[in-house]
Amino acid sequence: MKNIVIGIGEVLWDVLKSTKPGVVDTKILGGAPANFVFHARQLGLDGIIVSAVGDDPDGDEIKDELASRGIRSLLKVVAGCASGVVNATPQPDGETHYEIKQNVAYDRIPYSPELDSYIPYVKAVCFGTLAQRTGGETHHTIKRFLSALGDDVYKVYDINLRPTCQIDECDDEIFLSSLELANILKINQVEFPRLMKLLDIHEGSDEKNCHVLMDRFNLQAVVHSLGGDGSRIYYRNDIQQIDISEVDDVDIDKLATELGVEKDQNADFVGAGDSLTAALIAGLVKGLPMHEAHVRASRVATYVCTRQGAMPVLDDSLLF
Repeated sequence: MKNIVIGIGEVLWDVLKSTKPGVVDTKILGGAPANFVFHARQLGLDGIIVSAVGDDPDGDEIKDELASRGIRSLLKVVAGCASGVVNATPQPDGETHYEIKQNVAYDRIPYSPELDSYIPYVKAVCFGTLAQRTGGETHHTIKRFLSALGDDVYKVYDINLRPTCQIDECDDEIFLSSLELANILKINQVEFPRLMKLLDIHEGSDEKNCHVLMDRFNLQAVVHSLGGDGSRIYYRNDIQQIDISEVDDVDIDKLATELGVEKDQNADFVGAGDSLTAALIAGLVKGLPMHEAHVRASRVATYVCTRQGAMPVLDDSLLF
């Protein structure tokens, strides 16, 4: 029975740098694949994170943190290599400067017999761009693994651009091969026009551009995250026409009131997109129609925006 979902790619520490004297930095476990698996497991799926850490204290702490959160993992330890770290420093203008460490362990995720052993049981995989940024070992591991999976597996490419893996800084082959391996694309409103430019798609409206994307790469769905305006999904129905599931923005304060929870005063939007992806896949794996899965996923993502960090425990009313 196919019942495993996998997040493959980066697992790292988000280090929130303090600008106040005497206040220590805050370390939060992160990485889109890890966030995806955490939420998928909360929603009843058997999720596994596949990544790599260094032989250093950060790597030991990552392993301990994953275990404490009940997240199954296949982590390889890369000798002589540092674990992934992102330094986030607040700026005087209110923005945040992100420094993503280069040449770290998750750039070198090896293929392994253990990964091969999962293939018959995998129902969904989520992968992104950051861990493939060098075009090296991790890129080839992801290609090999995705290529071995059947068409009945949900293969989600969350493009998830970051400062060190922008479209104009990566080899086009990374984006093209990822799109060719995927059958679902997740993309936000900032990444969308940049990908259209790379692919020379200029059909006009977002809807037309998504249709071209789906046809060119034989995608089953495009999940277009619109930030504060909610999200829209273009997907093929049973007769292979393209339908649209559009969810208006779920008001954060209203949802908190409905659930009887107080919005965390340190709430942020970190990980909301990853929780949307995880909940959508959970709905599809459990046999929900696309629109219903989308509505449930939107509520989960909105709830994450009421909490601090990417991995809050979900309110029981959101589980399904």
